[in-house]
Amino acid sequence: MRTLIAEASGTFILALAVGLTTDPVSTGLILVVLLYIGYPVADMHYNPAVSLGSWALGETTTREMAARVAAQCTGGAVAAYLLTIIIELPYVPQPADSAGVISFIFIETIFSFVFVLLFLKMTYPGTQKRSRISGLVIGAGFAGCLMAARPIAGMGLHPALSTMFTAAGYVEYGVGMPYLPVYVFGPLLGGLLAGGVCRFTTRTHADGAE
Repeated sequence: MRTLIAEASGTFILALAVGLTTDPVSTGLILVVLLYIGYPVADMHYNPAVSLGSWALGETTTREMAARVAAQCTGGAVAAYLLTIIIELPYVPQPADSAGVISFIFIETIFSFVFVLLFLKMTYPGTQKRSRISGLVIGAGFAGCLMAARPIAGMGLHPALSTMFTAAGYVEYGVGMPYLPVYVFGPLLGGLLAGGVCRFTTRTHADGAE
């Protein structure tokens, strides 16, 4: 239960950072803070793509993954609703007008893959000991991936936040809904691929060390 509360509250704070600033650097820094706050509780994810990647890696059970994702979505939903009260026009994720469908899907998938792979490598290092700076590296990696993806995909790479921000924007202003499938399935696909790659490389490394 503590893990789920931490997932929900952490995702809530992360959603507030995204909705209030839409700034990759501040979002990455907030993620750093949340990771170090959450580490005494458990290996926190704060992102459904990471939870799916952890499941594919074999570090999270199906039941735990589903519970974590539900908690993340709950935290994101509360934050999105609160932002509609705090600010007049809350953030609604949308790709650039010039972005094609293929490039939009590719960007969401590839940078989610890179981020989740980094997250898994730093959190579940296999035969190596986790580094004390892992939270800092993960936060910096998330900021970098957001900065790289933003010109095409906006502030995506997070299925729970994208879903809740889009739902709030659609209810309030009737915008954003056509883009939601990519914002959900692109990062989830990237996370799934990252989990598979991490599992393969970790196993290969362990086999080579024997």
